[in-house]
Amino acid sequence: MRAFANARQGKHLCKTSQDESRKFLARLARVLVLAELHCSRDGTLVSRYKMRGGVEATSTACATGLHCIGNAFQSIRYGNSRRALAGAVECALNPIALAGFDRMRALARGDQPSISRPFDKRRAGFVMSEGVGVVFLERLEDAEARGAQILAEVLGYGISSDCYHISTPDPSAIGAVLSMRRALGNASLDPVQIGYVNAHATSTPNGDSVETEAVRKVFPNQNIAVSSIKGHIGHLLGAAGSVEAIATICAMNDNVLPGNRNLEESEEDEGLNLLRNNSKWVDGHPKISICNSFGFGATNASLILKQF
Repeated sequence: MRAFANARQGKHLCKTSQDESRKFLARLARVLVLAELHCSRDGTLVSRYKMRGGVEATSTACATGLHCIGNAFQSIRYGNSRRALAGAVECALNPIALAGFDRMRALARGDQPSISRPFDKRRAGFVMSEGVGVVFLERLEDAEARGAQILAEVLGYGISSDCYHISTPDPSAIGAVLSMRRALGNASLDPVQIGYVNAHATSTPNGDSVETEAVRKVFPNQNIAVSSIKGHIGHLLGAAGSVEAIATICAMNDNVLPGNRNLEESEEDEGLNLLRNNSKWVDGHPKISICNSFGFGATNASLILKQF
């Protein structure tokens, strides 16, 4: 009798569950699946403005924004499109994301305004933030023909993979080194022509150390200027690269090398000029910068920008 009763109860529960599922499905918006696709937002934009050069929805963790700009640059360079909008947005300040990064011990702890401190020896993690950065790229002849104010020129783009760990960079710095060297090769530049490194440095102990080692290897004996603006604005995750590329363009046009906010004492200074304060660019030299973005999943990007 017990088995029979349980079987009947189970059948009733199954029927109830199916009924509730049908009601739930009936309430779902018809566009739910489309709304969840990464490319849906991009598709809406290009449809509105009749942009037929192509659309991509890149998702490469903290390298997303820079990958988007780099891919758009390559598309224009090789004649696949004449102009492009490129960038990224991040809105990840929610309990699940915060708890997840905290469980990874990636976040800084405390309520002091100075806890985001790239390269400082007291650094203990990053501070999450949100934002968006989008740039408009086009062929030089098109920009000049319409009398556009040209802020900067993209000279080169490089990518790499660490092939080491899903969230930890290779201690040898090979991934970051390859990314920067490939960008230099893509731009046909020598390392001595670069005047500033806008670093990815997120204020994590391991990540900042590996990046400084990579910069020393790529730009040896240059005492090159290096800074990360994450002490100013926190870590925008996927949008970090595009926002920091824009900040680098502003720095070149304003003749300012941005300092590392909250950097007081560092163990990463050897062979590098880790900027403590804002300073001026060296007169008489073209303003050329390299921007780095390195993401979880061992994905790296470097972009070379020149003041126009």
